[in-house]
Order: sequence, then C-alpha cells, then structure tokens
Amino acid sequence: MLAPDTLLRERYRITYVVDQQPDGLVYRAFDSETTRRVLLCALSQPAAFALGDVGVLATQVVAARGPRLLALDNHFAHEDCYYLVCGDPEGHDLERVARGRGSPLPEAEVLGLVAQLCATVAQLHQHAPPLLLGDLRPSDLWSDDEQRLWLTPFALVRRSRLAGSPYCAPELTTAEDEPTPASDVYALGALCYQLLTGWAPPAAEQRAVGVPLNPPRTLNAHISALVERVVLRSLAPEPSQRYPQVHALHAALTSPQHSDGVSATSSPLTSPPPASPPPASPPLASPPPASPSP
Repeated sequence: MLAPDTLLRERYRITYVVDQQPDGLVYRAFDSETTRRVLLCALSQPAAFALGDVGVLATQVVAARGPRLLALDNHFAHEDCYYLVCGDPEGHDLERVARGRGSPLPEAEVLGLVAQLCATVAQLHQHAPPLLLGDLRPSDLWSDDEQRLWLTPFALVRRSRLAGSPYCAPELTTAEDEPTPASDVYALGALCYQLLTGWAPPAAEQRAVGVPLNPPRTLNAHISALVERVVLRSLAPEPSQRYPQVHALHAALTSPQHSDGVSATSSPLTSPPPASPPPASPPLASPPPASPSP
C-alpha cells in the first residue's frame, strides 16, 4: 500500500485509500501534470507476464467511450502492480453514498441509476472487441455532485475474481472464465438488489450450497412486484434464464408497465455532506437466510 503523500512516477501524489481488496487498491490522488484530482487503481499481479496481459487489455479500454464511463487516461506497470488512472468525479463511491442514506434507496431512484449504467454497459458491449464488467465492485461506481452516476474503467481491465463477491455470476468461478453479456446482467441485477433492499444478495457460492435468495419485497415492502420479477430474473443461476443482453434488462426496468411513471433518464442521488477522507469500505454483508418453508 502506498502511503499518503507518496509521489508515483514523479507525477501522481497519493491522497488516501478509497477501497482495499485482496487483488488491489483504489486511491484518490493528485496529478501534478494536469493539476487535477484523479482516481488511481493498483492491480496486484502474480508475475511479469501478467503485467503484459493487463497492459494489452488496458490499451483496448483507452479507446472505449460511453455516456457515463470515466475515460482511462493513463496506465502503466510499476513493480508488481499495474496502475490505471481516470478522472475523479469529485463525489463518492456508490456504496458510501447508499450507506450515508441509512436506508434502501427509493425504487424510482434506483431504476434511474441502474438505467444510466445499463446504457453505458450496453455501449461497451458493442466495442470491438467487446468490453465486459465481469466482477463489478461498488467502488467501480461513483456519483458526482450533479447526481450523475459514473463507471470507472477499472472493472473493464480487472480480471481477478473475489471469493464471495455478490456481483460475480456463478459461471465466473476462476480468473480464466470469460465474462459474457449474461454475466454482466447478473452483476447489474445484484447491484439493483442491493440498492433496493439495503443488502447484497448471497454470493453464488452461498446459493450453491443452499443459502436462499430472499425475494426483494420480503426485505423492502415498497418495491413493486414488477421490479422484483426483473431483479430475480437477472439473478437466475443459469445464464439462459437471465435477460440475454443488457439492453433487454434496461427495457424491462424502464417498461411503461410501471404504474408510478418512473423515468430512467435521471435520478436525484443525494451525496452525504463533505467529510474527512473516509476509511476503506468493509465487505458487504448478506441478509440472514429466510426461514425454511413448513
């Protein structure tokens, strides 16, 4: 871990750690060359050849564009880590914002946020070659001061898997398993589940040994039956049972069948008041399993 005030490559001065995971860290830093704040992701790599593989993928991601994608501005290897740099939207990562609210987000707000992300991910899937999320992390998503949701490019480069990640589809059991549009649908469904209920869904490993997935409405009675069905389909264990593409998930979430007139074009996500640099987020918890049916 880089200490605060460390100067990396005579350019990036570390401010503090935003998120720490077994496979890497995310820092806030200051870019002395462009005189702006940046997010800097350090991905630990097991060997020199892995650094080269990550560099190839990062080169592809540099050209990626999306309506809510933070562009990958720089990337480089340093010692045993590969570093990725993007602009800092000056807000908070989505998990910290949600926790600051102290309760599940309203359904209309969640649908607006997820719709923004769906539009970005669907465009990334059209990239040549396609760019996919794989194992999404809450610190990959940021809300800025204008209530816009942004995706960092870190998830598009990172190919490691965290054991017990609630966002990782069951078919992605190892780093060698390639993500697909269906696995990205699962990741987005898990994100939607967590924002709607305040709980992350059980990890695929837990569900495989019998831990039930509580229907969202048992955790938050204000969720509509239609949205619950959409989320549960997105989290189906078998890829063939999910929405085949992200745009199909987007269409289901923004269906005119919503009686409350939900709009997916915007959403008022209120950030918590400015504070001292926050500590790294603890792992997400899963809700207690539902009682067995008699």
